[in-house]
Amino acid sequence: FMREIVQIRGRALRYASSDVKKDPFIAILAYKNDPFSLVYAAPSLFADATFIREVVQIDGKALQYASSD
Repeated sequence: FMREIVQIRGRALRYASSDVKKDPFIAILAYKNDPFSLVYAAPSLFADATFIREVVQIDGKALQYASSD
């Protein structure tokens, strides 16, 4: 259900459960619709190098969200 919603309105990720916010696939779908939606993704995703690489491939500006760890 959330996959369809975030594809239409990325910022809907804000209202998703914490488990959904941890899903990198859903976070990327939301980001593709609305780059600002990334602020609602689970913080743990920003320490995931694979997730960050995928998001940066979409838009290099996303690198600002990467964890320094």
